[in-house]
Amino acid sequence: CWIPKTADLREAVGKIGYPCVVKPVRGSGSRVCYPLYNDDHVQWYEEELAGLMPRIPPHMNWLLKGGLICEGWLAGPIVSAAVAATGLKVAVISCALHLKHDENPCTGFGSVSFDPARDDRLGQCAAMAERLVHDLGLSLGLFDVEMILTEGGPKVLEVNARPMGGEMITALAMRTQTDAYGFLVDHYCGIPVEMPLLLPDVATGIYKIVAKRAGVISGSLDLDAITRLLPAEVLLRNYRLRPATSVAPLEVLGRILVVGTDVQSQLVALDEQTVAVGAAIGVELITATPSISSQLAPLARH
Repeated sequence: CWIPKTADLREAVGKIGYPCVVKPVRGSGSRVCYPLYNDDHVQWYEEELAGLMPRIPPHMNWLLKGGLICEGWLAGPIVSAAVAATGLKVAVISCALHLKHDENPCTGFGSVSFDPARDDRLGQCAAMAERLVHDLGLSLGLFDVEMILTEGGPKVLEVNARPMGGEMITALAMRTQTDAYGFLVDHYCGIPVEMPLLLPDVATGIYKIVAKRAGVISGSLDLDAITRLLPAEVLLRNYRLRPATSVAPLEVLGRILVVGTDVQSQLVALDEQTVAVGAAIGVELITATPSISSQLAPLARH
């Protein structure tokens, strides 16, 4: 349901039923996106929006101008497919399974790339992404297709007429040795391009450093000490790790990228160090829930 104004929220939720998800039409980065499981949650969401509206900075006024969307909750991991279209060919060049946590299952926690040929269900995701891009006439560029991998197969979450966001562009470059924006510029300029190819037996992983609740980063923050807590050969993207910086609940403070032949073990090690990293930062951090090993179980199937 489309909800043009907050006053219509309860009517929309009544049509969709519980559990459901409510989010801004024009939202990005999972801002103000939450699952609702009962009437108390609806009341909380209404109060949350009422408190948020006066605090939205001018450059973010677009966030709630389009109203809200209420949609049914689908169980299963989110799978992203990066799809390239050259005018002559449409192909998935990278797939990733998203990690999650229980603080808000609508917000991402990182991702792991995979070979869709390893599993029929994951292969269905790649096939659906290619078909969607072709059928929508997205004939030139890089596109991001997100699906929820349910027990009944993939269900479309969104199709973006743009490359994937966050650090997934970096992860793609690490896994294919291809600069996505260089690929696009050459393509748009009429220079012949080849489909990016995955390096054999190489995967990439992205792990978010996320504040569990509001706090203040330690005034004596030592980034070198934090780096020593991380597995070797990881790339730390620092967004908000600054001494004495105030942080909000669920705020992404940084991302860690890993690449190699055993990314799952590296991510498990990262998650095990999260409590220690949080103590060094001075802010409690979110850990993966359920465990990363169980979340990545679909990637272990053949």
